[in-house]
Amino acid sequence: MLAGKLPGQFRRKGSLELYEDMRYLTLTGHALAETPQDIKPRHRELYGLYQRIFRLDSRDLERENTGGVSGQRPAFVYQLARSDETVLHKALQAKNGQNFRHYYHGDTSLWEGKGARHASQSEADFTLVLMLLYWTNKDATQVDRLFRQSGLMRDKWNRPVKAGETYGERIIKDAMRKGNH
Repeated sequence: MLAGKLPGQFRRKGSLELYEDMRYLTLTGHALAETPQDIKPRHRELYGLYQRIFRLDSRDLERENTGGVSGQRPAFVYQLARSDETVLHKALQAKNGQNFRHYYHGDTSLWEGKGARHASQSEADFTLVLMLLYWTNKDATQVDRLFRQSGLMRDKWNRPVKAGETYGERIIKDAMRKGNH
């Protein structure tokens, strides 16, 4: 078993079915030999399995949703999650990659000293989260994981702030809300 998000819309091929929601699962407790006994995030493995089962190529993954125009076969969007390494590589190689690098590496000149862009490190946290949301296709779990690896990570990220939420959860939620406007 693994924890992960299916990378596309397809769920069934022949007698094989993959689901992440809307289904019940009965477990026997009998494990297959040489399989992990614990449940861990294994998105890379799930992505590889998904690609093998449904044999998708890049044209399938780039089709855009037309909304089902009358008389035409609707196309669908397949937003595949990117590995952490791919996200960071793309962000760092982008036109504003140098800017991303400053945030991701925790450059204190962003909020300290003359000419600082932000009044506080918290504002820099928020900006990095907005950038990560863009590069991860709004995958809050991946944003949290990547932020924790960044130079901006500090104990405050895990500190409860209100209603059982941590500072990090609140920043991601607020950034997602802002990104939808």
